[in-house]
Amino acid sequence: MAKMVEKRRVHCPIRHIGAFIIKYDDGSYSVKCGLLKACGDSCPYLKNPDYRSLYRKAPEYKP
Repeated sequence: MAKMVEKRRVHCPIRHIGAFIIKYDDGSYSVKCGLLKACGDSCPYLKNPDYRSLYRKAPEYKP
């Protein structure tokens, strides 16, 4: 059985709720979300567990 390596909380950009990404030592991952069935294939975390929303990134600061 695979052991959990990392668990992190993410914010869903589609439904605006919290979800969890759980990564295992064998390279697999799972997405724990209450509305995963409602989102279906449109969930960006199912395709890429390291997905980062463009809206959450701040522009680069240059003094």
